[in-house]
Amino acid sequence: MNNTSNFYTALDFLPSKHKNALSRLPESIVSKIYEIRLRANLPVSLSSPDGTCFVCTSGRVSQNSCADMLYSSAGDIDYVFNAACMHSVYSHQEQIAGGYVITPKGHRIGICGTAVISGGEVSNIREISSLNIRIAREIKTAGRALLPVFASCSGGLLISGAPACGKTTALRDLVRRISSGEAGGGRRVTVIDERGEIAAVHNCVPQYDIGPNTDVISAVGKAEGIMMALRSMSPDVIAFDEIGSRGEMSALRQSLNAGVRVIATIHAGSLHQLMLRPQMRQIIKSGAFSRIVQLSGRGAGSHVEEVYDLEENYAEAYRSSGNYIIYDGHRGNACQRA
Repeated sequence: MNNTSNFYTALDFLPSKHKNALSRLPESIVSKIYEIRLRANLPVSLSSPDGTCFVCTSGRVSQNSCADMLYSSAGDIDYVFNAACMHSVYSHQEQIAGGYVITPKGHRIGICGTAVISGGEVSNIREISSLNIRIAREIKTAGRALLPVFASCSGGLLISGAPACGKTTALRDLVRRISSGEAGGGRRVTVIDERGEIAAVHNCVPQYDIGPNTDVISAVGKAEGIMMALRSMSPDVIAFDEIGSRGEMSALRQSLNAGVRVIATIHAGSLHQLMLRPQMRQIIKSGAFSRIVQLSGRGAGSHVEEVYDLEENYAEAYRSSGNYIIYDGHRGNACQRA
């Protein structure tokens, strides 16, 4: 599945007028789009590495207002929301409380509206005013630069980056490469796909290529999924998105004791920002990761900016001093960061 076909599967949930206009966009634009935003009584906007643009009903885009601008009504928003939930809002309640819905093809639809609070926590979102369709991408070069970093260290790999920079896309392709033997040997990989964005298993079949030696555990919390994998799947590598909770830290220690390597992602705009995050001390202390890769860019334009070696710089990382030894993925050597 290429980037263009991914875009068109994201249109499956849109009203006819939206689908018709977006289907007429030139492929040169379609291939770059990573988000479609619908706001009640406002024009439809698209996000790409080139910036934000608006959709016209004629099937073109504009940086500013145009005479035939494509608008979304509150009814359109409701239509897309119910279609994305497969007309079963109740079965998606946990996701909705988290502010999103995942479609069968792995597209994440962010939800904005009025939060319903129960017991001090968000239990629902009503009066939905806008939706952000983040298009899942399968780019079979996204993990290429990560493979030698993973293959040359003894422990796990933490993939850091800002939202929408391509972390999940890079993780998916890295899993495929490891599963296919590109990292050496026939390594068994288990993906903990809590929200269905990595493999997007539908009717028992992954919708994305994750390699021939990969098993997927879907719709389960990462901590529980890690323990399930350790108990029953004998993985060499466990991969999942968005590490962070205390339970996941405990499960990581269990995987380390079992000799299993871990690949995970985490949100941070830079290595400096990452080291300031409260959970980083526990992540480092777990010993599950040997290196941290910082991604930058947007959509298909993301790339490896820096690689931080935790094996060599454990004490400095633990103190979060801001003085790191960085592996430069472009030049293939080490350099001092001030």
